[in-house]
Amino acid sequence: YIGEVEERVLRVDLAENSSAPLELVTGTPDNATLDGLVSTNFPLDIPRGSACDGKGNLYFVDLRAARVYRSTAPDGEFPTIGPVETIAGSGGISVFTHRFDPSDDGRPALEAQLNQPHDVALDIDDNGEVRFVYIADTASHRVRRVNLRAEGNLPAGSIITVAGSADPTSAFNSGIGSLEIRPNPSSPQPEVRSGSGDEPPTEDQLYLPTDVEVAPNGDVYIADYRNLRVRRLDVDTGELTTVAGDGDVVFDEDSELGPTERSVGWVAEMSMTPDGLLYFAGATEESPVRHSIWEYDTLADTLREVTHVPLQRERAVTGLAAALVDGVTTLYFAVDFDDDVNENDSIFRAVLDPAGNVV
Repeated sequence: YIGEVEERVLRVDLAENSSAPLELVTGTPDNATLDGLVSTNFPLDIPRGSACDGKGNLYFVDLRAARVYRSTAPDGEFPTIGPVETIAGSGGISVFTHRFDPSDDGRPALEAQLNQPHDVALDIDDNGEVRFVYIADTASHRVRRVNLRAEGNLPAGSIITVAGSADPTSAFNSGIGSLEIRPNPSSPQPEVRSGSGDEPPTEDQLYLPTDVEVAPNGDVYIADYRNLRVRRLDVDTGELTTVAGDGDVVFDEDSELGPTERSVGWVAEMSMTPDGLLYFAGATEESPVRHSIWEYDTLADTLREVTHVPLQRERAVTGLAAALVDGVTTLYFAVDFDDDVNENDSIFRAVLDPAGNVV
């Protein structure tokens, strides 16, 4: 599934055909001709990250519309795409000047104001039913959770904050006007609290979280973009910790360093496999910028660089997905080669051998 900036979500079915045609899942088609084009004519603005529950139900965010949508497959007939409904976000133009409203927590998710959400992740129970939808609410500097069923004193359909507390206008985030502004590598980076457990996770500051993933054990991993780190929320203890990245932007060749001792740069895109391997894209300062695909083993607590590509732009890798099929891991990543919308954009595939090397 591909969230395209120009108002649509596309799909390519690779199960039977490695060169399958693109299909329009949702959004209004433009004048371009796409083989196998199917349209639901559901208007979108800037669709970003998505997650599928395996039953054909697709959850995805629209950054500018500030909403999270769900497309439900009729009778679970995957991959048939059915009606689209809003599950979170009150809508309106999502801008950085919006201040987070603490009263949103505990309210119906449809009444909550999201602020440039970039991605979603699903917590699925043993019966294959979605319990929680986690949202990287980027410009609110928070991760939000929508409860799809009643949980404690929270009714079904409610939303809460599970990580992050920074106000977009606070001194901690001063100088930020848009996610597309390129950070200056020579400027001092904000101090990051390690999440020692002395404070609840909502008191640990995130800095433009752009992606979120759920591990097989239910822990939540967060791409803490401007803090140059990957964070983990332990759902059992409530502890928020750094698992990868040291806050630096300069690539470190020393592979013997621990995960939190290596520079992973600006972390924007992530994907989790069913066996607990977290793949993420990180951009470190070189000339040109080094865009690495990293593998973090959530069970063994190890980090390694899988591959890298040199590109001029800091936010060049704009999407990442990892698929584990019959013991073979395949990585798909989207690359934007310049600043023009939908110009020179490509999706690449990298197949890993049993040792984790690109073949």
